[in-house]
Amino acid sequence: HYPQCKVVITSREYAFLKNIADLQAFNIYRVLPITYKQAEQILERIQKGKNLPIDSSKEIIRRLESVHGMDLNPLLVTVFAATSEYSRQDIPANITELFKKFTEMMLGRWDASKGLSQQYQAPLKDFVLTKVGFELHRRGTTQINLSEFRTIIESELKNRGHQANTGQLLDEILYRSGLFRIDNDIVEFRHLLLQEFFAGRGIPSKDYLEMFVCNEWWRRAIVFHFGENAGDSSAIDQVIKVVS
Repeated sequence: HYPQCKVVITSREYAFLKNIADLQAFNIYRVLPITYKQAEQILERIQKGKNLPIDSSKEIIRRLESVHGMDLNPLLVTVFAATSEYSRQDIPANITELFKKFTEMMLGRWDASKGLSQQYQAPLKDFVLTKVGFELHRRGTTQINLSEFRTIIESELKNRGHQANTGQLLDEILYRSGLFRIDNDIVEFRHLLLQEFFAGRGIPSKDYLEMFVCNEWWRRAIVFHFGENAGDSSAIDQVIKVVS
């Protein structure tokens, strides 16, 4: 009815999209990942004057690109730059360790450095978010109602025997970590990679790995899972059997 209006639909390049008849009338464009050179330029600008070794920055990008098989994107580069500035330590062993350092900083270390003694420790908040991330990913969605978010947190804290101030915990996670976007009563991670990071680390058993390993939606989450459990050779063997 309105041919002058342009409609733009964006998504990751999932295979099932090619089979949706309603999308066939659209022109399809593929946004390429950023290049190795572009990633270097981002890091150089971020780290200029911060006394950080650019050679180490280039090395971690090379590892992310060639070893882990994830497309480079601005979030990955920014996470590494922020983590390097924060820790000034060795290059993380894998992409999961990289995100763990970044989210640990976002979930509590910043507060600790400012002397806010009432803040909850980052590991507790990290654990809660693995449950939220897994539940969202299991449902195949990126959004959750604020009240249900609260319910999941209360349930997990109770299961772990923590008598925590849920209101304060929610405030620190939702409004001070910078990891979430909130629109009225709808909560979602600011980037799907963040959800995948927590979801993969929240996979509770090998049975779920067998269910998810051939599902494209779970591909990056499973990368994060094995980054967290690199020594679990039996799970790796089981996954290989499933896909063979």
